[in-house]
Amino acid sequence: MLSVFLQTPPAFSKHAALKILKKKYNLTGTIKILYSDRDQNFLLITDSAKYILKIFNQCEKMETVDLQISAMNFIADSSFPFEIPRPIGSAHKIIKHEIDYIVCLFGYVEGNFLYESELLSNDYISMGNFMGNLSKVLEKFNHPGASRNFEWDIQNLEILRERVQYIEQRNNRDIVNRVIDRYVKTVIPKINFLRKSVIHNDGNDRNIIINKNNRVKGIIDFGDMVHSFTVLEAAVCMSYIGQNTKKPFDPMFDFLTGFRSKYPLHHDELCSILPMVCIRLCISLTMSAWRKKLFPENHYLIVSEHSSWVLLKYLQTMNLESCIDSYLKNEN
Repeated sequence: MLSVFLQTPPAFSKHAALKILKKKYNLTGTIKILYSDRDQNFLLITDSAKYILKIFNQCEKMETVDLQISAMNFIADSSFPFEIPRPIGSAHKIIKHEIDYIVCLFGYVEGNFLYESELLSNDYISMGNFMGNLSKVLEKFNHPGASRNFEWDIQNLEILRERVQYIEQRNNRDIVNRVIDRYVKTVIPKINFLRKSVIHNDGNDRNIIINKNNRVKGIIDFGDMVHSFTVLEAAVCMSYIGQNTKKPFDPMFDFLTGFRSKYPLHHDELCSILPMVCIRLCISLTMSAWRKKLFPENHYLIVSEHSSWVLLKYLQTMNLESCIDSYLKNEN
């Protein structure tokens, strides 16, 4: 089966989605198409509630869908004090033009996306609290579908190295290769001391939902879940909140303080987190370079490309170990 990243998203019409909702879930209402990178999402508005209908990429495995549903139910049943999209009913298989698709219905999480909000120091600490709480819950969760070979998993350095070639400018390719080499030198020797668990793995500014008081309300999109380094959950978020600011360490370290207050990190994990931020940026940039050649019409693929390069180029000039040491001294 092809990778979901090589296949275009489903292209169902609103009329077809309404038929699915009526037949599979006995729901009717007003429907709106929402953007999705590799799947297709619809917002259904009824007289009493809002729902998300997700039609998964034709290459998505049922095991991966079950991973997401199981994780969301596990979190919702664990007294997690935030909102997530609660699965409604079961996943269903449908056929269009002799192609099998999996469809699921989820509850809707109201609020603004993180990228739509202007946050202060305490807001980033609150966000760290949230992700630390999520890590604490997920460390008790297991699912066979989480142990997968996944492009967005930082453990897949071979895939990352192979895709550096798609970056157009040689100077930028050299930067990514240097970042990978530094990661191999500084973090790989520590990996046996880094805890692992199932992680959300996509706490970006378009998946974290903020309430009207700029506090985290919840998180959506569990499609990148994987069994990987637990500290990576924090590193992924930091790789996004460090963008579009002149002083990236300020929000990044505020977030880290909040995360550690709910999920304390070991010394080796703290020493690994900034190199992981850099590798996550490299994965994002190489994925963008690779996929925009496949799907040049998909402008979402480059939505954070410029700001990712700015942050990566800044971080690769820094002594990351000294940066963490300074942060820890200031904390004490």
